[in-house]
Amino acid sequence: HTDNMRDALIKNRLDIHSMIMRGEKHHSAKLTEQKIKEIRLNQDGLSQRQLAIKYGVVHATIGYILRRVIWQHVI
Repeated sequence: HTDNMRDALIKNRLDIHSMIMRGEKHHSAKLTEQKIKEIRLNQDGLSQRQLAIKYGVVHATIGYILRRVIWQHVI
């Protein structure tokens, strides 16, 4: 893995900017920190599937958010 990463970096095939950016600052983010907080609070008592529809993501993403697998930096 290390050799592959080094080779990609040397040959300018590695997008370091995308690797460093996280959360809503990442170019492909669909959610904001505010939306993550709303999902975690879930004051409407929606299911994960309902939350996914509401926020335009797949239900697995909602599960990852709730278990803090992703968006860990949002309190």
